[in-house]
Amino acid sequence: MTGPRCLVAAVVCCCIALWAPIAAAGHACAPTILDDSAHFGVKDFGRSVRLAKAPPDADVQDIARLPETAFSPPPRGGIVAGGGAPVWLRLCLQREASAAPEWALIVLPAYIRQITLFEPDGAAFRARIKDRDRQRDDSDVAYRGAAFALQPDVETPSAYYMKIDGPRPVAVDLLLLEQGRISHFVAIEYAGYGLYLGMMLLVATINLIFWHRLRDPLHLRYALAILSVALFGLVIGGYLEQFVPAFAAYYDRTWMTAYAICAALMIRFVLDAFRTRLYYPMLYRAGRMMIALLAIFVCISVLGIDPGFDAARLIRYLGLASILVFGLTSLHALLHHRSVRLYAIAFLPLIAGLLSITARRFGLADVPLADHLPNIGALVHVVLLNFALARRAERADRARQRAQQSALRAAQTSERMLEARVVERTRALDLVNAQLHREISERTAAQERLHEALEAERRALHGQRQFVAMLSHELRTPLAVIDTAAQGLADEQADSQRPRRIERIRRSVGRLVGFIENLLAEDRIASPSRMHMRRHDLRAALQQHYGDVADGRVRTTLPDDPVEVFVDPDLIGIVVSNLVDNALKYSPKDTPVDVILRHAGDGVVLDVVDQGHGIPADDRERVFEKYYRAHGGLERQGAGLGLYLCREIARRHGGDIELLAPTDEVGTTARLRLPVAPADDALRPDAT
Repeated sequence: MTGPRCLVAAVVCCCIALWAPIAAAGHACAPTILDDSAHFGVKDFGRSVRLAKAPPDADVQDIARLPETAFSPPPRGGIVAGGGAPVWLRLCLQREASAAPEWALIVLPAYIRQITLFEPDGAAFRARIKDRDRQRDDSDVAYRGAAFALQPDVETPSAYYMKIDGPRPVAVDLLLLEQGRISHFVAIEYAGYGLYLGMMLLVATINLIFWHRLRDPLHLRYALAILSVALFGLVIGGYLEQFVPAFAAYYDRTWMTAYAICAALMIRFVLDAFRTRLYYPMLYRAGRMMIALLAIFVCISVLGIDPGFDAARLIRYLGLASILVFGLTSLHALLHHRSVRLYAIAFLPLIAGLLSITARRFGLADVPLADHLPNIGALVHVVLLNFALARRAERADRARQRAQQSALRAAQTSERMLEARVVERTRALDLVNAQLHREISERTAAQERLHEALEAERRALHGQRQFVAMLSHELRTPLAVIDTAAQGLADEQADSQRPRRIERIRRSVGRLVGFIENLLAEDRIASPSRMHMRRHDLRAALQQHYGDVADGRVRTTLPDDPVEVFVDPDLIGIVVSNLVDNALKYSPKDTPVDVILRHAGDGVVLDVVDQGHGIPADDRERVFEKYYRAHGGLERQGAGLGLYLCREIARRHGGDIELLAPTDEVGTTARLRLPVAPADDALRPDAT
């Protein structure tokens, strides 16, 4: 029997050995004893907080069945959750009988994507969830982060399991408070952040005032950077989401946009404050490229475009690179560039705070107060930087005052010079005015003399016209007597020589009369007011003068209806008479002269056609010049005034005269154009 008993004992021992670790999984956690302390942090929990190594698809039951060896303490840098895989925490709590029965577990930061707390409920677990994607918040306390109410047991440890999930690594803070003190804690925290936010707004306002007064763009850029930092703090700290719950749906897009804007504005301010264009030209160009890249990220985030990669991670790495480069630049500027040394001192606390929280997030170091160092560094930075900007504003104000004083002295000097110049110019103007008065007096006297000369010329011209009128009268009277006598002699019976002599007398008389008429016509066209315009039937006038010519040389072709023109009949009669006389004079005596009157469009055309030798083409325009005579007519008597007067009279009536080329190289056609009479008797402007 000894052998079977030994075998049974060995089996029992093996079963106990196998069952012991499983039983230890649920009962081997070392709890944190909750006493009358105000709160407990991560370090206060000691061994009660453990990280579980579990597959991604594990649930709380799987985690609860894990052996104690599957749980490990948090790393030195703290608890880092997220990164694409869920992280499980186990928290063992047990309170003393004298401690408060209700406690509150606060989980920060507020931007953790999903937090699920599993509280033991008999043999099962009750889940409470804070999920930003599903906009679910089972927090028991109104707070910017997750806040769950707990009731740890007094007699036995209570094991709580927490699942934290998110796309990016996040440094997790746990804080356990008595339920009665949570409101006091929240009030203090929110008051502190309100003080921080108010200080940022005050700094931004002061810099906007400096910019408005000094017109220094550096103050404007710093004010915008401070405002963007304050906005980013509202978003990333969870304050905006707490007061506007619907904002949770736009959280990722908003924090990326706010972060990119904040980084771009701060980089722009740093580039100007550190005078990187002068001291660090390569860094200046790299900063400008960084600003452009951040602007692209802002557009992508606002428009909701999927870039195809993790833009948030890239922005984080760009921010980390900017912090490192800027930190090295600040150290270098502190040691080598005195003009920007104060700016470097002001930025070092902020850079140190940002580097501490970055080191903790990557698990490189566990810096005390790491979560609060960025805010502390920001406050120190704001104070120092505003001191630097105040000194800059003071220097700018002193420079402005010096410039104003210099401008005032220059203005006073210019005023004195201007006064001296005004006195000098006044003397010169007095001299010029005196000279101008003399010139005015001389010109007035000259004008009076010119007026007297013009008046004398006017009187002389008037006397000349009276003389011409008298001369024409005195010449016409005897010539008329001679003509009448010659006609009487022609009618009497006489020898054969008498008619020839009488004809010569009449021709001479007619030539003198025509010459006198031309002189009078030239005088009349020189004074348009002496032209007597009225309706005139040109057809009747031609019929009267040339309808029955003794020698039959003039042949008329006239229309049946009257042809009325608005002219001075005496002047137009001179024109027609000159044209017909020239045609008779310069054509053979046995050839006819045709006078043709017709309508042409809105005018009247009178053609005088002879059968003479014609006028050369080169002389057809020159014969209208005053006193000019063509070479072929030099043997004929004449003064060279006829065609000149004809064209002048025609143009004064709105018409013209031209000489047409002969047909078959024989004869000349003189064409007179006149406008027809208007519907009323009003004078045309060009005829008055």
